[in-house]
Amino acid sequence: MSNPSQEAGLHFLRENRYPFLRITSLGTKPVDPEVFFTTYEKNVSFTGWLVKYWPADSISPAAVACAPFDPYESGELDADMTGDPGSDIAVPPSDRSIATQCFKTAGEVVLMVLEQGWTGVKIIEGSELMKWCMWAMCRVNGLNCEGYEPTDDNDAMGRYNRSESLLQAYDQRQPTFDASLVLSASSGGDGDEVIPFDFPEITDEDI
Repeated sequence: MSNPSQEAGLHFLRENRYPFLRITSLGTKPVDPEVFFTTYEKNVSFTGWLVKYWPADSISPAAVACAPFDPYESGELDADMTGDPGSDIAVPPSDRSIATQCFKTAGEVVLMVLEQGWTGVKIIEGSELMKWCMWAMCRVNGLNCEGYEPTDDNDAMGRYNRSESLLQAYDQRQPTFDASLVLSASSGGDGDEVIPFDFPEITDEDI
């Protein structure tokens, strides 16, 4: 059984070093066959996270898992994935703040599942900040989300209201919405100026 010190250490690692998210679809609707994923897909997001997509089959719904890319643990990149061609180990560009990475990656994932025809998202597991980010991105897009409940303890609505101006950029229902502009703003490799996402820290009291 872990002691408080071990639990605090695990919490720090999960939230500040190795955030992750795993979700499944609550249903799908028909979409353009040219963009529909019929096989397993593995790609690197604009924030440098590895995003894996499993299409639905006769037993399981479509699913997504994502976490910061680790060249030693995430497996070999495909030739068309983002990386440094001058390096033996491909390292995708990444925003420097973990909070920024969580926020923008969740936005990128939501736009992807909407393109895949998802009508709802079920959060299976994940770090607390990543779960909030997914819930918030679903909410701003009018997408049903299960597996995360806003409460007074986690201040989910308070965070949502404080971040609303940032979230609105990811609302694909806007007539002026342009996914290419939103996603290109997520890039930030070395040498680029990166504006950190100003999100209130999640503390032990929020869990």
